[in-house]
Amino acid sequence: MDYLSLSCMITAILSLTLGAFVYYRGRKSIINLSFALMSLSIFVWSFGVSREIVAQNIQIGLFWNRFLYIGAISIPVFFLHFVLVE
Repeated sequence: MDYLSLSCMITAILSLTLGAFVYYRGRKSIINLSFALMSLSIFVWSFGVSREIVAQNIQIGLFWNRFLYIGAISIPVFFLHFVLVE
């Protein structure tokens, strides 16, 4: 495992942990929910990048590439929702 993959994995774990912590601090708040969804999207993207880097063959790499784009597409959507929510 190289440094880029390791840093992406650390980012994924920290974003998931922070999102879960914020969500459980105030489950009924829409702001906490939107931040948790944004953090979940960052987790999906960063985890997909880390797995794509260490993929053994092209099929597995292509799967993780498609997986990471789910998070990459949803990050701006949830970020905008987080910014605009009152």
